[in-house]
Amino acid sequence: MNISYRIIPLICFFFISSISKGNNFKTIPEELKKGANAIIRYEEKEFVVNSEMNGVYNVRYAITILNQNGDKHANLRVFYDNYKKISSIKGNVYDHAGNLIRKIKPKDIGDQSITYSGSLFDDLRVKFINIYQNRYPYTVEYEYTITYDGFISFPQWNIYPDYNVAVEKSEYIVKTNLDYNFHYKTNNYKDNKVKLFNYDLIEYKWDTINLHAIKKEPYRSHFSEHSPTIYFAPDRFYYDGYSGNQSTWKEYGKWVHKLLEGRDQISNKTRCELFDLVKDVSDSIQITRLVYEYMQSRTRYVSIQLGIGGFQPFSAFEVDELGYGDCKALTNYTKALLKEVGIYSIYSEVYGGSYKRKFNKDFPGTNQGNHIILCVPFEKDTVWLECTDQNQPFGYLGSFTDDRYAILIKETGGELVKTKSYTKGDNLQSRLIKAKVDENGSIECHINTCYKAIQYDNISHQLLYGQEDQKKNILNDLKLNDFEIIDFNYTQQKNIIPAANEKLDLKVRNYGSLSGKRMFLPLNMINKQNYIPKKIKNRNSEVVLNYEYTDIDTIHYTIPENYTFEFVPDSSNISSKFGEYISKVTVNEKELLYIRELKRNKGWFPPEDYDELIKFLKDISKADNKKAILIKNN
Repeated sequence: MNISYRIIPLICFFFISSISKGNNFKTIPEELKKGANAIIRYEEKEFVVNSEMNGVYNVRYAITILNQNGDKHANLRVFYDNYKKISSIKGNVYDHAGNLIRKIKPKDIGDQSITYSGSLFDDLRVKFINIYQNRYPYTVEYEYTITYDGFISFPQWNIYPDYNVAVEKSEYIVKTNLDYNFHYKTNNYKDNKVKLFNYDLIEYKWDTINLHAIKKEPYRSHFSEHSPTIYFAPDRFYYDGYSGNQSTWKEYGKWVHKLLEGRDQISNKTRCELFDLVKDVSDSIQITRLVYEYMQSRTRYVSIQLGIGGFQPFSAFEVDELGYGDCKALTNYTKALLKEVGIYSIYSEVYGGSYKRKFNKDFPGTNQGNHIILCVPFEKDTVWLECTDQNQPFGYLGSFTDDRYAILIKETGGELVKTKSYTKGDNLQSRLIKAKVDENGSIECHINTCYKAIQYDNISHQLLYGQEDQKKNILNDLKLNDFEIIDFNYTQQKNIIPAANEKLDLKVRNYGSLSGKRMFLPLNMINKQNYIPKKIKNRNSEVVLNYEYTDIDTIHYTIPENYTFEFVPDSSNISSKFGEYISKVTVNEKELLYIRELKRNKGWFPPEDYDELIKFLKDISKADNKKAILIKNN
């Protein structure tokens, strides 16, 4: 649907306040300076909806830079593409007393493409201004206007740009026609919307004042999760020739599904290859695996971000011919291949990233997903396919898209489901070490480690390198002081719960330290808890542990003939809401058996639990540093 209605046009900037307001350092409240590298003096943002096809975004703000750590916030970056045009940029720089140092001139404004690595087609560009100022404090002031030729979402209101930035005043205004509908979602912000009617338009306003800087705290969620933000989305929209509705997930799913229609055809040559591939296979999951690995063998990932191409995939026929595509195109292609052999699958949208974002089930729209994967439902189980990685094991999502909401795109509309969640038992690191100690404290050891599921992600990169690079990584990663690699190799099992095996033969010099007749032998060789987060007074954010896992280390030490055990440490048993740790030590003449097991829980815990987490990690670290004492026989 293509509608157009007129509201009061705003082609000039709407703020009447003086350009010089809020640039004198002395007027900043002292409380706002605490923990701040920069302070937003004022920020005024306005999005004007002229029609479903046209919007105007006006931004004006001033920020005072207090020290060199805040310098990056003096720079400006304004992104645009074929559907977003920058109509003006202005700026000034002031000294600590508010005196004008210089005006930003057109020659100071850079302009460049920001095509990312792996991107084949995109139209994204950036205009930028870099400020070089070495006397603090100083203030920069900017204003710019962007016009939208179609849009699927409004610019969101991020009140804080980063950690250690305070906010003196910020406001956001949306202006629409009387019958225009949109929805919004507040995050860490108490809604104080003011709604004003003015003839044939409505003005919605949100504001805030005197917000202290957010300090970065260990084990907290991603900045976007705990920073106050408001997300906006139109119920109905028009973009690049396509009308849509995202008032509900059902309607949103119908729009995306329509973008897929007619894009699932493949060549006759590929169809024949598929039939030949699966002709002797009857098991549906095995057929799916063969088709998935066939797709991986003949495609590669490239990014496509051009107009509606940011939402609509290349056709399967194009991917078939070209051999490349982005996540949308490769997922749609895999879906088309499976359809040819009688396997039903569902194109699915998800937010990909190592940080798991909270999903707002009551806020339908495009800005909750950034990646496409494929859901293959079977009678007793569901298989998820990551189609952009040619090395990904079949049915394995990994930490990029596991355990989060996905939007199933069906003809009947969008449906929300959770992706695969990997348990402590799945995320297993199991290590067996056999170490022979000589009388000088050096050891020769054979190390066999198996990494599964999310822990497989920790080692999977090694499987892609040649031997020289693998060796360099081992030398860099192993936390041993003086060692030599005698031999090593890697193998893997690319199952739905994948596993990688690492075998190392090492010689470690001076592993046991000598003092007179005694040798001090560390028990935990390479898996110690070394990181202890710092204490924080008045922590205000939740403690976030994204993944649960199990580590089991078993080490057999054989000691020299002329030594006996003088002291063997007690076993340790540490339990907490964050997990459980057990270590056991047993000896038998010339042999010592050390077993360490750590089970770590996942979850979001209240801020007051942070001290308990520190204690849990300290107790583990203390247990991990226990040593046995050997004494030399006369």
